[in-house]
Amino acid sequence: MRRFDSSEFVILMHQISTIESAINTLIESLPGEAGVWAQSTCGSQEIAIHPDAVFPTASSVKMFVFFAALHMADRRQISLSERIILDKQLAQPGSGVLYYLDDGLKPSVGDLAKLMMMISDNTATNVLIDYIGVGTINQIISEIPLENTRTGSWGHFKSDERESLSLGSSTPREMGEFLLRMRAGELLSESLTEYFWNVLRIQKYIDPLRRHLPADPWAREWEKPEPVWVASKPGHLIDCTTETGLIHAHGKEWVLSVMTKDVPLEELDTDPAEELVSEVSRLIFEAWSPQP
Repeated sequence: MRRFDSSEFVILMHQISTIESAINTLIESLPGEAGVWAQSTCGSQEIAIHPDAVFPTASSVKMFVFFAALHMADRRQISLSERIILDKQLAQPGSGVLYYLDDGLKPSVGDLAKLMMMISDNTATNVLIDYIGVGTINQIISEIPLENTRTGSWGHFKSDERESLSLGSSTPREMGEFLLRMRAGELLSESLTEYFWNVLRIQKYIDPLRRHLPADPWAREWEKPEPVWVASKPGHLIDCTTETGLIHAHGKEWVLSVMTKDVPLEELDTDPAEELVSEVSRLIFEAWSPQP
């Protein structure tokens, strides 16, 4: 990590104070609770607001189901190419497409992981959790180690689920530090670390973390320049919204985790929690992104 001279340090501290003040104002206006943790990958900048409070993860916990599959593949306990026959008994409504397809499909473990991450397919999630086992996934999480992060069973998921913590729980700091360690290549082999990031980068949901960022999620597919990109996993339930991701901007990178809970969703076209995630992401991007 490079050293900052005194003038740079004063500017940096003022910048962090200004951003945190703006984010605190947003959180105070939210009809619920929220926590934020962000850190640049070089460690020179950090924002922490209620970073250790436990929040429901909603679908963001699918990152850890994915990680557990890669962890086991790394140890040759499973194979990402192994095919699993879909059973309608494991089908789950909500996000995704597998719920609507016929029995008998045989996607690979890797296929299921990609569907779970890129379009948050609930059926793919349920099949993978059933395949690996909730206990095994949570044991792998505890060995990272993450003390407050757990996944639950998605076998009885309902769209109006209010016991959000039963599906998954974590803290903004633990979610963010997990991605920092993944970016540093500390948790998996080099090839599977690369696989992890490649899959997170095909996230097709534009909102909320990247809503105000100049990031094109289709740029890589069309071989376009991509000075700004995001690798993330959002999550949303009736009373919470969360997203954790890595933001790459003109050569600089940082991790951001925003988590909320107890936020009533009164209108389908207005979600204050999603707006909070988007605005926090915008504020940090404008402050931390280098000028192109």
